[in-house]
Amino acid sequence: MSARTPGAPEPRERRGDLRLGCDVASADDVAASIATFGDRYLDRVFTWVERAESHDDPARLAARFAGKEAVLKVLRPRPTDAVGLHDVAVVHDDRGAPTVELSGGAARLAVEQGLGHVVISLSHERGVAVAIAACRVQRPRRSIFLGVTLPLWITRTTSPR
Repeated sequence: MSARTPGAPEPRERRGDLRLGCDVASADDVAASIATFGDRYLDRVFTWVERAESHDDPARLAARFAGKEAVLKVLRPRPTDAVGLHDVAVVHDDRGAPTVELSGGAARLAVEQGLGHVVISLSHERGVAVAIAACRVQRPRRSIFLGVTLPLWITRTTSPR
């Protein structure tokens, strides 16, 4: 990790730079929230797929919650960005490994920032869950016409006449 001088501009990311996010969550805290708020808590924080795959087990849900938080650290939303917890889903792929599905505000941020596929690793033991998320910067491009960042495949197929 490198130190940055206060007030200095943010360093510019380059293609291939790696972004990492890490978070921990307590299974006891998740269990307490379920006991207090029930389905209201579960439905607000987790997608129906996340709930079904975890069987509403507090340890597994804590790992998914840590995963959501780790992904948000990779996305680096500003306070004005609207990213809901349902916009980041931590689900199983066809082999049973955890994978990330982005939608809504989270997907928009990933496209705007030129981020590649987000990968994730989850673990939980003795009531503590940990998650690490990572992705590579694929180099955001700015469109002269729209003034917004577009994914590479759009900017490559769009040319001014």
